[in-house]
Amino acid sequence: YPERHLEKRHPLAFMPFGVGPRNCVGMKFALIEMKIVLTRLLKQYTILKCDKLENFTIIEKSVITPNEVWIKLEKRF
Repeated sequence: YPERHLEKRHPLAFMPFGVGPRNCVGMKFALIEMKIVLTRLLKQYTILKCDKLENFTIIEKSVITPNEVWIKLEKRF
């Protein structure tokens, strides 16, 4: 449904941490924590392209995400 992008939304329609002087206190902590998790994941695993789906599906209601992810994680030694 590409026409959904033609409608203009309010710039503050989706702000997970808020905006302005009353924004979330834990915003910087949450962002740093996400970066740490990603770096540890990439440090310990190699991401490989896969031809088939290996029992890994993402179901999320609040964010637009793909139904299937075609990657394989291989542990590094």
